[in-house]
Amino acid sequence: TATEAQKTPIVHKAFSLLSRNDKTGAFDELGETLHVTPDTETDPIQIRAALEVLIAKELYGLTASDWKYLTSTFVYGSPKSPTKQELDEIIRVSQEMFG
Repeated sequence: TATEAQKTPIVHKAFSLLSRNDKTGAFDELGETLHVTPDTETDPIQIRAALEVLIAKELYGLTASDWKYLTSTFVYGSPKSPTKQELDEIIRVSQEMFG
């Protein structure tokens, strides 16, 4: 179970990803309730990678080598699909962040 100190950055990053493209204001009330302002400045790949690293390190206690091995096992989509390219970039950035 995540501690409050662990939940805060996770909530901020997840909220930023969820609300990023919302043009309807559907997340405004949730942001006010959680006292969270979405990060619209940072590249979403960076936010997603940071979120994945935070969860891997803080909640699961993974090491950099654990993370590298785990992400090497991911299989998804055709090599030229935008989804695979995006996930490959998230993995690359997250491995850099893991250091």
